[in-house]
Amino acid sequence: IFSTLDPFEAASRDRFRDIVDVDAEALVWDFGTLARSLVNSTLHSARNASLEPRMSLHSFVDAEHRNVTARQIAKIMVVTIADYLDQLVEINLWRDVHSHEPPSVLYPGVMKPEVALYWISRVCRGIREHLDVVPRIFEHCTAELSYEAEKEARDLYWQVISDTTTMGAGLKIELLRSAARKNPFIAEPHVYLAQLELQQGDYSACAGSARNALATFYNMGTHWDKRLPYRQWIGHARMLLVRCVRRMEGKTSMPMTTDGVVLTQSLVDEMERVSPIERLNFSTVNATSPLACDFGALATVWS
Repeated sequence: IFSTLDPFEAASRDRFRDIVDVDAEALVWDFGTLARSLVNSTLHSARNASLEPRMSLHSFVDAEHRNVTARQIAKIMVVTIADYLDQLVEINLWRDVHSHEPPSVLYPGVMKPEVALYWISRVCRGIREHLDVVPRIFEHCTAELSYEAEKEARDLYWQVISDTTTMGAGLKIELLRSAARKNPFIAEPHVYLAQLELQQGDYSACAGSARNALATFYNMGTHWDKRLPYRQWIGHARMLLVRCVRRMEGKTSMPMTTDGVVLTQSLVDEMERVSPIERLNFSTVNATSPLACDFGALATVWS
């Protein structure tokens, strides 16, 4: 409605209701017209990150204030969370480019992750009790991340990936592990750790890092480092897990012929064996097995 229709025309809302139902249209309308920044500031000022039963939010369409319930606000803000998680880069296309005349920055820049999970985690915690379905993110919206920890983790991660020549593998591993400890809600440090551990022949550690990466990707339902799409981060992590598990089993890292040709269908089968996407009965999996991680359950994101 805000990109193809005119939000200032009442008929636009009627047209949109014909496409979605009444409740969905109302949520889209509230999301696009109400001043959500007040909710962020309110939650940050509250000692226990909790919403008031009702709030008055300004509407940019009619310049009036609307009284909305905590349940309505929670729905608006969970969509806001998803929106921000999808575009967490330092140079934001709308905020930093298209909202300025003329813009002073060049998009997309270097795609460095934005420091924003600290306020997103607090918003998530503040709206939790008012949601019909609580997303898996931030331990089902029970955990918070500080600004300092998030920024330190981001800067450590960026230091590692920006140095392609001078930093040794040992220091890279140390910094990436520190980044993962400071911010346990980002998967990408674990992906880099898995690669370094594979290079060093530490296949058990590699498999553990790849599992941690996949579990975090599935729990968050998105990726933090936007230089690659979500599907590519997932595919890369699954491949690393296959290679390391197979080496632990005394096999070549990928199934191949004696001439060294990779058997692609067998490789796909191995990915399903090692990190299945479908929901499985993991009660039959040996807890000490290299496969002992509930990827099937984790692959059902935000439920």
